[in-house]
Amino acid sequence: MNITKTREAEQTNLFLSGRLDSDTSPKMLETILQELESASCITLNFSDVAYVSSAGLRVLLQGHKAAIAKDGSLELCDITADVMEVLDSTGFADVLNIKHA
Repeated sequence: MNITKTREAEQTNLFLSGRLDSDTSPKMLETILQELESASCITLNFSDVAYVSSAGLRVLLQGHKAAIAKDGSLELCDITADVMEVLDSTGFADVLNIKHA
């Protein structure tokens, strides 16, 4: 997984590409937690993410909870159809903050 970051004041945008799975989820969690040290709002752009495993779902939930604990937010946007299907079928679409276009 590749992660590209842009930042504006308290807002961090992370543009993701590749797969969010057991191999890449530790890096994703580390990045989210690191960004929450200085940003109150993190947006994850999923436009180039083809796959999310259960390990990836766990990281998204951990990031979501960490953001809430710091009075911040973690938002997902531009989610591909395949990834959205996983989020819907697991119930994560009802828990995570998803920005719909």
